[in-house]
Amino acid sequence: MRREIPRSPRTIRRRGEERQQQSRWDIILKSGPFLISLVGLFTSLTGLVLTFAVNGPSAIKNAEIFTEWYRTDQDLTGRWTNTSEGDIEPPAWSVSDENAVFLNMHAYGGEVSGEFVSTNVCAINSYSALNVGGRIRGNEVDAYLWDYIGGKKLILAGLHFRIDRGIHEMDVDVVRQVKGLLPASFRLGRRSSVYDDGQDHHPGDNTSDSERTQYRGRLCGVLPGTASMASARETD
Repeated sequence: MRREIPRSPRTIRRRGEERQQQSRWDIILKSGPFLISLVGLFTSLTGLVLTFAVNGPSAIKNAEIFTEWYRTDQDLTGRWTNTSEGDIEPPAWSVSDENAVFLNMHAYGGEVSGEFVSTNVCAINSYSALNVGGRIRGNEVDAYLWDYIGGKKLILAGLHFRIDRGIHEMDVDVVRQVKGLLPASFRLGRRSSVYDDGQDHHPGDNTSDSERTQYRGRLCGVLPGTASMASARETD
């Protein structure tokens, strides 16, 4: 066996080659965990993409439903009446059935919308309910009733709602109105927490049998004749 000469060119070259080979292994060993993590991340992303491709539409729909629920004021949304068919006890009525009121309201994103029917409204316009708009301020709502008359949007009444969320009742003060349209004040009880938009969303629901159709027919069908809304005068 040839004796190794420490400073000979051959020994120096061999030791250099050994160091290079060792450096390569060090790099591989140090990079191993990173490469494994990178492969794992790629696998996870691939699985996520595949999962979203399969379940994406359902996930998006569920997110939309949750957003709709979150932004909807559940205590205000629903159908309200001041008759014996509401959740309000008869002694608490502010007006009688002769001035029956039906409010179909949707509260969403700090605003209210919907429609309003009453015996007095039917006396003026038996063909359609009045539209509802307004803004929510805690347990109060500044609302208004409006309709298109002669192609123009006209506000026919300004209302102030004070809601008792615990018992699902609201007191309504009429701030201004077309003369004779509404009593000065009245109280409503919530009949249902479901807003009736007149569309067939659920099996068994029928637009022709919707509550607003029932109430409109009940309140308006017994009244003789109609008058022109445009001829009514506004009063405070």
